[in-house]
Amino acid sequence: MEGRRRGIFRQALIVAAILLMTAALMFMILDQYKSELQRSTIDSNLNDAKVAMAELQSQMVEAKVIQEAFDSFRERAGRSLGNASLTPENTAPLSAQFLRSFPDRSVIVWFSRDFDIIIPQGFPELEQKRAWQAFVRSVVEGENAGVLDRKIADGFVKSNISDFLAADYFASLKNECQLIIFKSERNYLGLLRFGTENSARVAGYMLVLVPTSHARQFWLEERALRLARNRGDIAGAYVLSRDNMIEHSGIGENQLHGFASDHARGISYQMRDGVFYYSDRHFANPDMLLVIGLRLKSEDRLLEMILSVSGVLVWLPGLVCLLLPFSRFPVETFNWSLKTRFNLTTVVIVILPLLIGGVTSAINTARISLEMQKDEFNQLEKRLYEVEESVAFQTSNLELYLKTETVAKVVESELSQKAAREIYEDLKDRGCEVVIVILPDGRSWVASDLPADSIRQRNCYLVSLTRSNLKDQGFAMDVIDKTFPSPVRGSQTDDLARSAFVHTDFHNRIRRFDLGGNSFSSFVSYVSDRSGSIKACLNIGFNNRAMQNSFLRQVKKDSPGSLSRLYISAGSSKEITRLPASSRLQSILSASQITGDSFHFVHAWNNRQYLVYTRPFKELAAVGMAVKQIAFSGLNPRLEQLLTLLVTTISALLIALMIVNFFSGYFLRPLLKLSAMAARVETGDYSGAAFSGALNDEISVLSNNFGQMIDGLREKAAMRDYLRADLFEQAAAEQKIVAERADVTVLFAGIRDFSALEDQLSPEESMGLMSRFLEICETSVKENGGDIDKYIGDTAMAAFKQGVGAVAERQALLAALKIQQRVAQLRLELPAFAGLHTGVGLASGSVIAGHIGSLHNRLDYTFIGDTVNLAARLEKMAGRDGTPGILTTQELYQSAGTVFSCAKLAPVMVKGKARPVEVVAITGYVGEVPA
Repeated sequence: MEGRRRGIFRQALIVAAILLMTAALMFMILDQYKSELQRSTIDSNLNDAKVAMAELQSQMVEAKVIQEAFDSFRERAGRSLGNASLTPENTAPLSAQFLRSFPDRSVIVWFSRDFDIIIPQGFPELEQKRAWQAFVRSVVEGENAGVLDRKIADGFVKSNISDFLAADYFASLKNECQLIIFKSERNYLGLLRFGTENSARVAGYMLVLVPTSHARQFWLEERALRLARNRGDIAGAYVLSRDNMIEHSGIGENQLHGFASDHARGISYQMRDGVFYYSDRHFANPDMLLVIGLRLKSEDRLLEMILSVSGVLVWLPGLVCLLLPFSRFPVETFNWSLKTRFNLTTVVIVILPLLIGGVTSAINTARISLEMQKDEFNQLEKRLYEVEESVAFQTSNLELYLKTETVAKVVESELSQKAAREIYEDLKDRGCEVVIVILPDGRSWVASDLPADSIRQRNCYLVSLTRSNLKDQGFAMDVIDKTFPSPVRGSQTDDLARSAFVHTDFHNRIRRFDLGGNSFSSFVSYVSDRSGSIKACLNIGFNNRAMQNSFLRQVKKDSPGSLSRLYISAGSSKEITRLPASSRLQSILSASQITGDSFHFVHAWNNRQYLVYTRPFKELAAVGMAVKQIAFSGLNPRLEQLLTLLVTTISALLIALMIVNFFSGYFLRPLLKLSAMAARVETGDYSGAAFSGALNDEISVLSNNFGQMIDGLREKAAMRDYLRADLFEQAAAEQKIVAERADVTVLFAGIRDFSALEDQLSPEESMGLMSRFLEICETSVKENGGDIDKYIGDTAMAAFKQGVGAVAERQALLAALKIQQRVAQLRLELPAFAGLHTGVGLASGSVIAGHIGSLHNRLDYTFIGDTVNLAARLEKMAGRDGTPGILTTQELYQSAGTVFSCAKLAPVMVKGKARPVEVVAITGYVGEVPA
């Protein structure tokens, strides 16, 4: 008993070591998967938090908030007005309603559809009525406004807003408000249109001037946080210098203080209590820290919990196995049968690799999903790069056009004001604002649609860029200085002219420069006549933003062959702004334009998933957004990974049970039978029937050999009754003949009526005919994987053994067809063989293969048995008395795979067979017999 316990302890220790090593491997894989999951979760939540932060900051943009308030008031007022025109009576309550939402010091000016000023009932008269009227008419009608109105409007702008601006600067006021300094005070100027949105009928206009210089501190932040809290979002703001939070924060002050400390140490995100927090500085106020909280997805938390629990459970089997020998269970409890041990071993061997493979597959699935998504975002970013390349390409084309076509016009034409105007009209649609042509004698012409007062200063800057070069080229600088004096505002004495940038590479190139907060471009070229003398200096000024916008207009929203869609926001240039329908994407566009950050994320809208990538264009005053719909979104990646693990576990269990059930019947049952029969043989009982395996595997071979051993023992036991014991033992000891039983397909092929042919041919021709036929048999057999066993007169015997990747029965039938085909061809080629006819017989089954003959003189390896006899009988029947040339058994035909055409014949009695044999005549192969 003590020895059995030691054996059980040793066995349990070995099994426990195996299980614990496997558990360590599983724990490492699960821990790796958990790390991958956490990293993926952090990346996903961090990106989502940045998007949410961008949305929050976009709601803190004063101009955006003011414009949204204007739009909201216009919608409410439009519903109140209906189709009525503006009157003093109905504008009075609307003015009162507006002042309840905006500062009392706001200026409100109402206009009829004909731009007549309307004074609301009970409100005081308005100052500068004519100036306001001219200003609004110039903004709405643009170039169609009267000359007097435009002059009054320009004067009003210069005297009250800026002497650098004119009324046409406010053309975008019809679409969005603008921040201005009005009478030295900061104000937002807005123009609201009332009337049917989709028709030309206008009820009137409302011009508002909202002062913001006395706005309450942090009112934008408080408003944004209040809206976020109403939506159920987690957001907070903290003033670093004051160590206090902003009102309406959805995060406690102590937490915000902790986030501020962490942010100061470079920690911008962390997870607490199922919430992912992300902090960042306010884009316009670095003294304010904004914090966004995103609730972690339930499937992420569930999957992480499952991985943590699984990491503990994998150790339990090994620990239990290690503690079993120390338990109080009786020894008989551990006396497991072979079947029990085999089943447990099979389960472990099958389940563990499948589980490891499943976990690894889930990890790879996560990695592949992330890589595919990353690749998709790269494609969207590439789409935005293509826009930048398109603008750069169009800029180069414009530069080439100016150097060739435009300069050629100057060379060929008579220089005058008309010529300058023609150049300007040709380039106006591309952002050109002024064309200056200067002759060597100092005369000049300026062509522009802008008022002379508004561009005089800029013209001086344009000419100052080439002042030193003009002097070097011999231009009359005294005359030029009178027309274009050196600029006195915005720069010191001719700083631009002395810059290395101007001297190195300025002429015949489009170059950008900034002036008064605006961006401009200039093209300068010295035009020579055909004799080589300088004819004029051509100076073309572009509004850089207008030029770029003209190029952006040509960028298509939907590119051919691309599944993505492009949106562009270029600030106040509404004519090229293409905004997405989703308000969230509009906020992201606005935030990207304000902060200069790029964002990429998955956006859900209208029950569809979209990949979004947005960023500001380089060197362009615009922001681009590429959006692509996810055609097959499928399952959530986290849910997909969880399902992968569950399906893998269940599949491993089911497969293990199937394998156990299969091997119990296929592997253990024959072994148990052999064990029982061996026990009977051990007692001298040879009465058990020998059984053979159905296949050619090791167990079948063992079963066959064991059956043959029983037969041999039975025969040996029977021989003891007829032979003396000493002779019997001596004969057994000297036995040298080797024999084996094998499953083969036997083929016999012979010539029909060879005796009749022999009478018609000479001996040489007879031997030649036989040799040619036997050569055909050998070639056809070897080509199809068989071996010639022997030649018996005019008959060849061949055998086909089962090989890897080939079916012996099929190969034998192909060889038979090939023999018939080549014999037929031989009859056509040689008239002497016209009377040659053959027959082929085939049979498949078990035969005895081995050496026969004299032990001392000659041994021959051959096949003998019933199968050989049957094939020989069929060969003798084939090709005689109208019988087809190839005969075989129904069993062989079916084993060949029924790919041969055949004719079933009546069963025939064959010598040596007690029952009729079902015979099949093979007539062809379904397909072409290989050449």
